[in-house]
Amino acid sequence: MNPTSENQQNVVENPPSISSATEKGEVGSTENATETQGGVQYDNDEQWTSMMEIRNLNDIPSNLRWWNVCAAIFQFGQCIALFYLSAQANTNWYLYTSFPGYVGDREDNPAEFLVPEPKEIAAYSVTWYSAVFILLSGLDHMIVAMPGMNGLYNHFIARHQNPFRWAEYALSASLMRVMIAQLSGITDIHLLFSLFILSATTMVLGSAHESVNAKARADSDSLKQQNWFPFASAWLPHLASWAVIYCYFFTNVSRNGDAPNFVYAIIIVLFILDGTFALLFYLQWAKIGRFSDYVTGEKGFIVLSFTAKTLLAWLNYGGGQR
Repeated sequence: MNPTSENQQNVVENPPSISSATEKGEVGSTENATETQGGVQYDNDEQWTSMMEIRNLNDIPSNLRWWNVCAAIFQFGQCIALFYLSAQANTNWYLYTSFPGYVGDREDNPAEFLVPEPKEIAAYSVTWYSAVFILLSGLDHMIVAMPGMNGLYNHFIARHQNPFRWAEYALSASLMRVMIAQLSGITDIHLLFSLFILSATTMVLGSAHESVNAKARADSDSLKQQNWFPFASAWLPHLASWAVIYCYFFTNVSRNGDAPNFVYAIIIVLFILDGTFALLFYLQWAKIGRFSDYVTGEKGFIVLSFTAKTLLAWLNYGGGQR
């Protein structure tokens, strides 16, 4: 047998351990690595932390806190008005369950087998959604401006993240999606719950994109360094929920004759307003123009609180009054 081949086979079957190699001076000292069953593990936590730490932190402008304070005051002012008006509303919207009435043997009663029997479980004015939607937005801006919490907020903003925003969106945007769904004719509580979860999932994936890509955005100018899978995945639940809403909307419109043009305009405007948040997110994370500064994008989201959220809340409030 060839001695060289025999040596190579021996290396494959009996690879030298880290400890033996270290004793011979073939690798670095054991201060940097130890032998584990799964391979090499760095036991110097400082080195690992240094590798993962974001080097290029954002500068936090002193006026960012006041942006949030102003947004909170504006939202709370609207919130008071919407709660007052909602308390005066006398229009009810209904929630139903649609469990099947007969679940026995199909052959005994084929005509009624698994046919749903709608049952009313609640009736209320959906205008309350707009008030709560704005309340959640105001609370978000107030919390991040509070002493103590503002330092934590700045910590995340410096590292290209805002988990506070995503927590608020997961609730407020999902609530608004449910309101739009009810205005479009969806009354089944389980379907509405599913739409709420789809919208919340979209926001969780947005937060995941920030968490996964914060270091890549901060320390690299190449978009290829970012993992865009969370952002791309977020479109699936987002568009799925809107597809269900549009299906009900156009079906109900067709059954009741042609709707006025403004009804079509409103449902399209609502979709566009909802999409402005995704557009801003892309501009921020693709680092396009002024949005290469993460803080510019953060201020952009605050501006959307003054504009898009306000329009969403009042347009839906008006729809809930009909």
